[in-house]
Amino acid sequence: MTIRMTIRSTGLIMLWLWGACAPLAAQATALGVAGASGETVAIRDGIHQPLRPAEAVEPGTRVVTGRHGRLELRLEPAGLLALGDASRVLVHSVEAVDPPARMHLLRLVVEAGAVLADSRPRTGSVPADLRINFAALRMRAFGAAVWMERTAAHDEVCLIGGAVELQTPAGPQRLDEAGSCLRVTATGLQHLDAAAAGPLASRIQRTSVPTPPAVTSTVTPTPPASERTPAAAQPAAEPATTSAQPAGSGHWTIVLASLPERVRAESEAARLRRLGLDTRVVEARRNDGAITWRVVSGRYATKAQAAADIAAIRNRRGLAGAWIARLP
Repeated sequence: MTIRMTIRSTGLIMLWLWGACAPLAAQATALGVAGASGETVAIRDGIHQPLRPAEAVEPGTRVVTGRHGRLELRLEPAGLLALGDASRVLVHSVEAVDPPARMHLLRLVVEAGAVLADSRPRTGSVPADLRINFAALRMRAFGAAVWMERTAAHDEVCLIGGAVELQTPAGPQRLDEAGSCLRVTATGLQHLDAAAAGPLASRIQRTSVPTPPAVTSTVTPTPPASERTPAAAQPAAEPATTSAQPAGSGHWTIVLASLPERVRAESEAARLRRLGLDTRVVEARRNDGAITWRVVSGRYATKAQAAADIAAIRNRRGLAGAWIARLP
């Protein structure tokens, strides 16, 4: 069955991402910037502003990467979106779905470029339910990861992990082999197995935020003397009270930022301390095995206690994306 060029003229990709949320999450969890490199801009109400890690991305914002830009957006507890260079995404809405479903709903419009969407669970979380309208394709990815690209020549979706089912004008399709792709061109639909599609690694790398090279202590802002302690060079070490907490006791904290490099997390923690917040840096492991460094505030015996404080923190400029997490 031939898919005519008019199918591609729909021109937009609608992305629905349901991330499992905690019982108290009647409020929507904000989408936050987990990492950025090169030119990354947020456009809202005609105002252009650069994007920085730990900033929230509000509904109605268009996020744009430049020719050498990369951007990573995260929705806790499970949900990752990564934009390659020269990409453009409109954050349509972020809303909470009431219990008993206990899901978050994120709608995006991907207008150009390459995007990686990962709904696989992280440690201690459940998979997200990802629904995607991609031009003429509709798909569902539950606990799966896909890579998508829009070019002048084609629309393409490739499976990274898990499995996705797609509805197409040519009938139902399924991607269940990692590396396999579905491509739509002006002449029709093409299903490529992993061997025909070629390695995905180089394409995925195009949406990865690079690690800054050779970071030294000289680039780290020095906190005021009143904030420096002998343990300042080891931020992941917990205060003495931590050792009294039994492992797995279920204590909670408020995450203010999540950064790929420890030195950047240290800098952000120091900046927030100067604003009057009690912060420290802890190590966390992502679902893909990579280490991230979280800037956290407070220690709570229950999630309800953390929820009582998070509203005041989110009202501070630049912290609307704060979320509640269990301590490692």
